[in-house]
Amino acid sequence: MVSGVGGSSQLSVQIHRRVLPLHSPLATARGAITSRPVFVLILWEGGVPVGVGEAAPLVQAGTEGEEACRQSLDRARELLASGLPLEPPAPGRSPCSVPCPAPPRRAT
Repeated sequence: MVSGVGGSSQLSVQIHRRVLPLHSPLATARGAITSRPVFVLILWEGGVPVGVGEAAPLVQAGTEGEEACRQSLDRARELLASGLPLEPPAPGRSPCSVPCPAPPRRAT
């Protein structure tokens, strides 16, 4: 049971990994990218799907890698299942109890 914003309800998250082909190759300094991993998330409340989202890591574009992304999603799912209240984070705070580093700055 997880406390939601509108009261108590049972929430769960399914995470599905997919590899999606790109419409056209993405040229990078390390070679062309023709597909990319995507994690599709489905949020269930009381056995009914109530939300869907995605995470698509792409190291070549400066995001975390696939494994780090999956670990973050699994940790978020654990926090949701733990029954912690679902409240928006305070300004400047991470929504989870794990410190989240700032993304690296890109040269302009």
